[in-house]
Amino acid sequence: MSVTEQSVLPPNYNFGQLAFERLGRYKDRIFLIDAATGEEESYGSVLNRSIRLAQALRAFGLSPGDVVAISGPNRIDVCISFFASLFNGLQIIGVDPYSKYDEVRGIFDLTKPKLAFCQNESYDTYARAAVSLNLDVKIVTFDEGDHKMSKFSQKYESLEQEDFKVAEYDVEKIYPFLISTSGSSGKLKIAAFKNKSMLLKDWLINKYQDKSMTKTLLLSPVHWIAFYFFPTGVAFLGGTLILTSKFNNYSLNMDHLVEVINKYRPQIALFTPSLITYLLVRKEEVDMTSFRRIIVGGCKFLKEVRQEFKKLLAEDCLVMDLYGQTEMIGPFFGPRPLFSAGSVGVPLDGYTVELVDPDTGVEITEANVTGEIYVKGPGFSEYYNDPEETKNSFTEDGFFKTGDLLYRDERNNYFFVDRIKTLIKYRCTHIYPIEIEEVIREHPAVAEVCVVGINAPFVGEVPAACVVRREGYDVTAQEIKDLVASKLSENKELRGGVLFLDTLPYTSTGKILRNKLMNMAMQIDAATGEEESYGSVLNRSIRLAQALRAFGLSPGDVVAISGPNHIDICIPFFAALFNGLPITRDKIKIKGVLRYRVITKSLVLSPNHWMSFSFAPTLVAARGGLLLLTSKYNNYNFNVTHVTELIKKYRPVTALFCPSLIPSIVLEAQKNEIDMTSLRRVTIAGSKLFDDVFQEFKKLLGDNCHVLEPYGLTEMIGAVFDPSSLRTSRSCGVPIDIYTVKLVDPDTGVEIKEANVTGELLVKGPCFSEYYNDPEETAKAFTEDGFFKSGDLLYRDEDYNYFFVDRLKTLIKYRGTHIYPLQVEEVIREHPGVADVCVVGIDDPVELQKSAACVVRHKGSDVTAQEIKDLVASKLSENKKLWGGVLFFDKLPYTSTGKVLRGKVKEMAMTAERE
Repeated sequence: MSVTEQSVLPPNYNFGQLAFERLGRYKDRIFLIDAATGEEESYGSVLNRSIRLAQALRAFGLSPGDVVAISGPNRIDVCISFFASLFNGLQIIGVDPYSKYDEVRGIFDLTKPKLAFCQNESYDTYARAAVSLNLDVKIVTFDEGDHKMSKFSQKYESLEQEDFKVAEYDVEKIYPFLISTSGSSGKLKIAAFKNKSMLLKDWLINKYQDKSMTKTLLLSPVHWIAFYFFPTGVAFLGGTLILTSKFNNYSLNMDHLVEVINKYRPQIALFTPSLITYLLVRKEEVDMTSFRRIIVGGCKFLKEVRQEFKKLLAEDCLVMDLYGQTEMIGPFFGPRPLFSAGSVGVPLDGYTVELVDPDTGVEITEANVTGEIYVKGPGFSEYYNDPEETKNSFTEDGFFKTGDLLYRDERNNYFFVDRIKTLIKYRCTHIYPIEIEEVIREHPAVAEVCVVGINAPFVGEVPAACVVRREGYDVTAQEIKDLVASKLSENKELRGGVLFLDTLPYTSTGKILRNKLMNMAMQIDAATGEEESYGSVLNRSIRLAQALRAFGLSPGDVVAISGPNHIDICIPFFAALFNGLPITRDKIKIKGVLRYRVITKSLVLSPNHWMSFSFAPTLVAARGGLLLLTSKYNNYNFNVTHVTELIKKYRPVTALFCPSLIPSIVLEAQKNEIDMTSLRRVTIAGSKLFDDVFQEFKKLLGDNCHVLEPYGLTEMIGAVFDPSSLRTSRSCGVPIDIYTVKLVDPDTGVEIKEANVTGELLVKGPCFSEYYNDPEETAKAFTEDGFFKSGDLLYRDEDYNYFFVDRLKTLIKYRGTHIYPLQVEEVIREHPGVADVCVVGIDDPVELQKSAACVVRHKGSDVTAQEIKDLVASKLSENKKLWGGVLFFDKLPYTSTGKVLRGKVKEMAMTAERE
């Protein structure tokens, strides 16, 4: 007899019996699909395997009421362990598959499991957590190793499958489900759910289900409340549940998700708002028209995102924006899609709600007045093994105090406002501040800490740590971040940054003023977590300068500075300058100064070993401007999304970009809407930017933005030409008045005086004095009359505008002719299948060198070597053909300044097979 069909609850009926009945109805239908592997399993097979595992668990010695932990990606075997545990009356606690040691230990400490299912890679973590608590936990792995689930089933195999019966037990004393959650204090708690509440909620959910919707996509991980209902809910319909072990909510594998949706055409799914924003980015690739019902939950769903998302769906698709809580078994409001835009809806059948003043506890009866929502209905019974938290969570008349602020309108539609709780929601996962605070307090330099959530686009909230250092101790923001990252799972990393304070603000009763800290933390740079005034920078720089003197450093002593672009990198920079200490990056000693235009608000991505970083702090200070730094970006691994978010948030006026970053920005703009219109001047320097990329980049900027491509050298203290006075597009400009330049034939050294003839550039003017402690290299670098040999090939037109051609070192000599790799590369880049290219010379005993192209294909491209060769042959002269062949690579190696490591590429080309 089915509880859902009878709409009543038979005495002592349990969730395991409900699952057993439903799996037995449609034995020949496909029930589960793992879209990552293509594996499919019927209802009959799932039932039989679940029974065998249930019998093995009994033979092992588990009894109703024992706790079983289940952790792993959404694979079929996870469902087998889930059903087997239900059949035996075992209390199930889902564990985040990406939990680290401290998190696993915390859950084990509260629940005391007898057995745990997990991935083999987590075996040691689970075993260590159990040993530390003196728990005897049998650990069974899903995927491989000596502890694999299939081996466990075989070891304890029973022959009594036909007579199998679901365990009967006291449903008032044994819980089918334990789910980790957080109350108003933010500490880890385990919500315990009785069979009666879960069965009633199952009936409330399924009574309006449309049995024509047979395909459901489940992305919710095993520790979310949704996972506890979806398998049995799909079985009620006799439908198919599409899982994938290749997707998780931390590292979104959108390529895979798009493929799954397009291939399997699901009709029902639960998505988080943050996931929907990523689907919108891929709207040209994904076909969402198969969906007929999409549930959106976990955090707030923005109106504008909802509107854009609905454009991707079929007209008959119902998008349900649900509000609920783990403690109340998910949603307790149901939306009115046609009448309550932006509302979470009205209370569902079976639930009673009240709004109360959060300060007085008095019920609010008027419309449009915000209060805390209290709710009564099917929900959790207690926080497992935590009577104090349980008592604090309920009113005397049995209402659960949600800690959330809502209001209702005149038509009884409810609207979510905010949370009273300290709980932080990042990508719809729960982050408990106290857990992070406890980790940070382990650092000996930390006196006090408070972790708060700050709003972040697309992901909800990110945790930020407000830290008070111990007197006499020092600790950096990066050290705090690294500590948290080493101890806790990825979603709990301090993406909101670290803010150092002298004291934390407290109320008169000794409670931390979290709201005040939240407002302070909102001013933190998303990467560094720090904001600092001129006065504070000056004072800290003076203190460090005094410390350097006390240490014994004198003017002329060399100081090395290295690190990402966080605020602390500027403090030793100024302190060293105050003390006359030469700052070393490479091996150059500088004298003289080149005048730059001062700026008021500048984004500095240049690392501290670049010449531009030497001037940026003082140039910005000349106007009392704002210097925007970020330690979350480097020129090896571009974090383009972070850069565009910084520009949108802080609205810089000027920026310097390396050319290799520009294509990434252009690609980001094709996926996400970015706003770069605040920029009035963009300098692109470091290497050549190809024209097609340049034109696409300019479309992202405001009409009044001036894009400069100066040519310069570190040895010449940066720019040698002034591009702001250029009269010809894409020229480097004309020589700055303090520099003298000339072009010479790279073979003979004779000066070139005609226009449009390429030669090596020689420069004289304010520049470096020597290569530090390297007189031999210094002598080679200058001509007898004091010109610096740049090693770069340029030409000039009749108006004395100079144009960069290539590096002399990259020049290819074929049969006595000069070939400029950049010219060949520009042709190859015209092919739509080419993402990146580098042309190098392959040594040849007869021809001297042959041109070879090292190509990176665009994703999905199948361009051939012959196509590349034919393209070059059709565009350029005979000597520039790719006589050295074509090689295909996944990516090209780059320096930190965005230049291709041509030497390394040539090495690879010399040894690899060329087509």
